[in-house]
Amino acid sequence: MQCMSKFEYALFISIALVFMSGCGERRAEIKSSNNYSNNGVSFQYPGSWSVTGDLEDEGYRYIFVESPGDAISKIEIYPKGASFSLLEFVKLDIENLKSNMPKIFSLKGNGEISEAIMSVEGKTIAGYKYMFNLSVLGVNVPHVSEFYMFQSDTESAYINNQVAVEDLDKVKSGFIQIVRSFEVKNALTKLSNQLQSRNL
Repeated sequence: MQCMSKFEYALFISIALVFMSGCGERRAEIKSSNNYSNNGVSFQYPGSWSVTGDLEDEGYRYIFVESPGDAISKIEIYPKGASFSLLEFVKLDIENLKSNMPKIFSLKGNGEISEAIMSVEGKTIAGYKYMFNLSVLGVNVPHVSEFYMFQSDTESAYINNQVAVEDLDKVKSGFIQIVRSFEVKNALTKLSNQLQSRNL
């Protein structure tokens, strides 16, 4: 995992501002779900949520799904040869966030990464969880990030579900819907070929 790109830096600023805005959170509408399918990636997500980005940057792919409040699912896709174990990814993601955070923000956590177990229709999906406080101007907002990993023959996909702790009960079903329906296959190859054809 490289240092935060200009795109990721700008993204973090926008996400952090949303986190601190206190605009509230609605319960995820999973009965009226949306289907997302684009260039080798597919999943379902709540009807009140939006896919706000799907792009490739320096050979990696990023997809963002956001609720009307501050919940976000960030999907990162890496070529198999440049991927990590899930635990390695979580540690690098946390370090990358801390080292590139703007000075006006503060992220505090005890450094403990715990196991996260998602049970879906009798199937257990293992991941990791990280608890932290995001603060600005003296206002602390406890947050939780949960990480899950999916692999195909050619790439590894990492899902990071993140939200304020006080809103987790409202959006957890939305996070589960994304994870349980997620599929990836040749996601980087298809997108790269599409971008190349546009540039011809």
